[in-house]
This record gives sequence, C-alpha cells and structure tokens, in this order.
Amino acid sequence: MGRYSAGKSCLINNLLGRELLPHGTTETTTELTYLRFGEEEKALIHTVDGGVQQVTLEQVRDVDQRKELWEPDTLEYLEVFVNSDLLRGGMILLDTPGINTVIQRHEQLLARSLALAARVVYVMGGSPTQVDADLLRQMKKRGLQTVCVRTHFDQVNPTEEDLCRLAKEKGLYEKYPYFYGEMPLDMMLYADTMAGDDTSDNGKTPRKAMADIIGNENCVVVGRCGNNAFRHREDVISVFLTGNKEKRAELIEKKHNVSSKKAAKIVEDTDLRRRTYHNYYTGEEWGNAEYYDICIDVSKVGEDGALRLIEAYINETGVL
Repeated sequence: MGRYSAGKSCLINNLLGRELLPHGTTETTTELTYLRFGEEEKALIHTVDGGVQQVTLEQVRDVDQRKELWEPDTLEYLEVFVNSDLLRGGMILLDTPGINTVIQRHEQLLARSLALAARVVYVMGGSPTQVDADLLRQMKKRGLQTVCVRTHFDQVNPTEEDLCRLAKEKGLYEKYPYFYGEMPLDMMLYADTMAGDDTSDNGKTPRKAMADIIGNENCVVVGRCGNNAFRHREDVISVFLTGNKEKRAELIEKKHNVSSKKAAKIVEDTDLRRRTYHNYYTGEEWGNAEYYDICIDVSKVGEDGALRLIEAYINETGVL
C-alpha cells in the first residue's frame, strides 16, 4: 500500500523478478490486483457485474489503457497467476491503487483484504505526509503488522542524510530519532501518543541534540532548528533562504523529471513539513525574520548573490 506513484507495483515486479505490473510517474494501478501462484500463467479480470475474462500476462500491463477490450470503470479486481517460487507456498501479494485515489467501490474490497492480510508493506516514495500518518494510524488500531519501505532513493538529497549518519556513528541517533530524522509532525505526534511520551520538554531538544553531536566545533547546519539550537553562542549566523514557489517547482520539475503538478505538490509538502517540524520543537514561526540574522530570497538574487550577501554580513558584523 501507499500513495500513487510511490513504487508499489515496481516493488512487486522486483520481488518476482519480472515486469508484470504497469508502473510510472502517474497513477497506473486503478484496480486491486491479486498475485497468486499458478502452474499455468494467466490473468483473470473480474468486473462489477460478476463477469470474468481471461487475458494473458502481457495484457495485464495494458488493462488500464485497452478500452476497446474493457472499460476501466467496470473492473472490480484483477487476479494474476504466476509460476513463481515466491508464491508457491501460498503467499498472495496484493497491489493496490494509491491510497489517495482509491475509488469508493474499492474501499469495501480493500478493507476485506486488509482484514485477511498477514503483513502490510507500506511504500513511501518520499518523506511521510499526513496521508501516510493517517493510514498508518488506522492500521495500528486494527492491529495490522506493518513494514515501511522507502523508494525513490535517487531523489534523496545526500546532504539531508549527513546529520543522521553522523548521529548514528556517534551512537546518538536513538536518543533523538525524530529530531535527527526530521520526522513530520503527524508522525511525531502519533509516536508520542503511542509511547505515552511527555512533550513538554520539546523546546530543549534542538539545543541538547545539536550540542551532543557537534559540541563546540565549527559547522554549517541545514535545518534541524539550527537558528534556535545555537542561539546561545556568539559565533553564529542564522540565515533563512527562501524563494518563489513557482520557480522552485520549475527546478524540481527539471531535476527530477516530474510533472509540474507533482513538483508544485513537493514544494508545498516540503514547506509544510519544515514549518510544522520547526514549530513543534521551538514554538517559533519558521521563516519569521525576528528569529534569524538575515533572510534572503534566492529566487531574486540567485545563489551567487545570496553568497555575496552572506559574506557582506560577516564582514560588516565581524561575528566570525
């Protein structure tokens, strides 16, 4: 399970070692697809009127496009029989539409399938969002055993992982996993609730966590409430970089080869995640100039212009 285009179908294809299910950057799985063992490989299309039509495995990839043979709106679910050792013991894999695109008539069938599931593999193509948190919370209440899988690792910014890696190397990650991992607000609140944790001391976390991992060394900290964590030090410059959302989306669209709509959604989700994370740990407004030494609109001055402004500030203040 997971949101659309998270890589669910691609994951199943990799598990089976074959390109059986369609996958792409847009929603490609519009019906529930059951994959089970079969000596004779075939696929059965079940329609809402109770009909059954047999097709080849090659045709499975075209189920959503071959409207001359079947109407997607009439499909109830799809059964795929595969001669695979992975499925020979009786295991059945279920590929689902994106949880944010499941149509009403599938909800009951999906609920029944989850009730019978021994395990749920929840696939995330990026940082967890509120949609993910809500569904994971529901599955927790149902007592479902869930494993989370992160895909699209080629889109992970390596610099965002540096602090986590350093924390793990120093044996500190488990002390503040939600802070170092920049877990979204809904996930943190859910974890706090499940663990019965007291969140009254959250405001002390940034300073404690950063002091433990960095101490008095010189460094450049990106995010992680750095402006709050090091405010007690005199040799610090806090910089907030912002930019026009449309221009940021254009850069993401080109860099990751995604649609303009998806790029805009990534910008919105990223800003929301950072804003709520910052507020959760500091009680301060993310991006409010009151809490930074200098704020720069990079979309207006460019990266080189931003660097010159920061250098000018350092020279004028003599803070470093």
